[in-house]
Amino acid sequence: MIVSVNTAVVEWYFKCDYEGNADGFDGVTIAGFDADMKIYDLREFQSKAEHYYPYGE
Repeated sequence: MIVSVNTAVVEWYFKCDYEGNADGFDGVTIAGFDADMKIYDLREFQSKAEHYYPYGE
């Protein structure tokens, strides 16, 4: 998680089992907050590509 001023960036993993088919994907949420700390902008992205971590996790 990264928090800077009124913006938060969060990485997450979603996994589900729908009718016997397990699937999942990585995602990122970027949330913008106003002066009252209420969300005014929300963007979410998913990644289905295989990730390669050459130096470990």
